[in-house]
Amino acid sequence: MDNVVSKTFNSPLTLDRMLAELTARISGVEWGIRESESEGRYVKGMTKEGVKIRILQEEPRFAVEVYFPVSPDGASVLPDADKRAFMKRLDGHVLAAIKAANVKDE
Repeated sequence: MDNVVSKTFNSPLTLDRMLAELTARISGVEWGIRESESEGRYVKGMTKEGVKIRILQEEPRFAVEVYFPVSPDGASVLPDADKRAFMKRLDGHVLAAIKAANVKDE
């Protein structure tokens, strides 16, 4: 399984509302709003295992990007079974919490 996974989706929520929903409903992830010159504002999540989640607004849709940790030599730190389990949690809990619809793998 790849170390970077991306999906696009629609949602009626704003980034600020997504942050509120995720903070209230999804445990085990430290959530916050970040801003970059290239990406603008986005929601960032980080698990204790080092998995990074970014939710970006790409008009008219949103994108969620998941970055699984890698070692300095580029090898995956997490086994594929753990990555698949995390993606099931993303699909079943995270995307549901932010009312994601029309989700497409990129």
